[in-house]
Amino acid sequence: MMARPTSELRRAAASLFIKAVSSSLEKACRLLLVFVAAPVLGVTSFGTFQFASTVASLLTLCTEFGLGTWTTRALARDIERARSIVTAGFRFRTAAIVPYVLLLGSFAFAQAPGDSRRVCILLGLAALAGSFVDYVGAILRGYEDFRREAAANALRGVLTLTAGLWALHLLGSLVGFAAGLAIGATASAGLGLLLLRRQPRVVPGDTTPPSTFDSTTARIAIGEAIPMWLAAVLSTLYFRSDVILVRYFCGNSEVGAYAAAYRVFEASTLLPSTIMAVAFPRLARDHSTLPSHPQPRWTRLEGRLVGLLVGLGVLAGVIMYVASDRATDWVFGIGFARSAFSLRVLALDVPVLFLNFALAPFLIARGKERRYLVFAALLLVLNVGINLVTVPRMGGAGAAWATLATDVVRAIGCVAVLGVPRAPRPSLF
Repeated sequence: MMARPTSELRRAAASLFIKAVSSSLEKACRLLLVFVAAPVLGVTSFGTFQFASTVASLLTLCTEFGLGTWTTRALARDIERARSIVTAGFRFRTAAIVPYVLLLGSFAFAQAPGDSRRVCILLGLAALAGSFVDYVGAILRGYEDFRREAAANALRGVLTLTAGLWALHLLGSLVGFAAGLAIGATASAGLGLLLLRRQPRVVPGDTTPPSTFDSTTARIAIGEAIPMWLAAVLSTLYFRSDVILVRYFCGNSEVGAYAAAYRVFEASTLLPSTIMAVAFPRLARDHSTLPSHPQPRWTRLEGRLVGLLVGLGVLAGVIMYVASDRATDWVFGIGFARSAFSLRVLALDVPVLFLNFALAPFLIARGKERRYLVFAALLLVLNVGINLVTVPRMGGAGAAWATLATDVVRAIGCVAVLGVPRAPRPSLF
């Protein structure tokens, strides 16, 4: 009787280890890329790069439509309809390339002629390729095939790092660096699709012919994924709009200084994102909308995830705060000295950010994406309002304070929607 629980525990631990290793490798590649490129490009060119890549990331949301999270949840809940779920997702994402290209072209045309336009286009292509790797990963997580997802992530990190640094060394310019990133991202997208094709997608009970478009599944996908997408768009806007506002009020140099601090802060998200990526399929099953499944308020898994992430967040925040001055000087150089204060403010946000990494997936797993959408809209208004007050006066540090304040309100709102935890039902975890 104890064999099955022990087996599932070992499987969960192995999945977490695999995901942690691959995510760590990819994150390390991204950080190394930034750490090497920032001093070579200089604070102003690095600010230009950060601004263009931020806009490109925002534009890729036009291709996502919430289908990544929806696909993972749908596969976790109903694996027998895997083919129709994946086919519907890919059809919608492929069709969305057209509006993305139009938006990217409009943004590039709005820039000054020359290198600025080329950088925007190249980073836009890199972001598009990266979004397809993300969707492949979402499908593989739905299958709980963390080994292939790990391979896709590791390949993306290594290829992007290698191509970006090679181009930077060979050409020594921002345009060359952007071209290298585009080449590496495109190659990783191709290899990711190849890994997905090798995934054994035939499951018991799935009689859907390959590549058949199921209109019923498509309607469900749009109805459930669009609220997730809109919430993700609004959340991304309040995370990324600060870069645009800092550039508008303070210029590229201040963007470069703030972006350096934010990159270090962002690196801390590796832990919570890895843990929640592995846990989300199980959470989706625990809160399945199928009539045969119970609807618990809180599970033991959720309680333990909250305790684990808050504890890790406190530890990471303390380390980041204490090491802020040395970290910015050692990693980026003396030209980024003013990044240290922004990093100290962001360090105060790390425990709250880790908590939010747990609470938001809890809402999605329970099917409360529409409530989360309304809340995300209110958070965006709050964040932009705080930024408009603090950024003109404090620059990047003002954006850091706005991020902290918004994350605190986000955590309070999520807990209010989820309710106060009650006694959990027994769980394997």
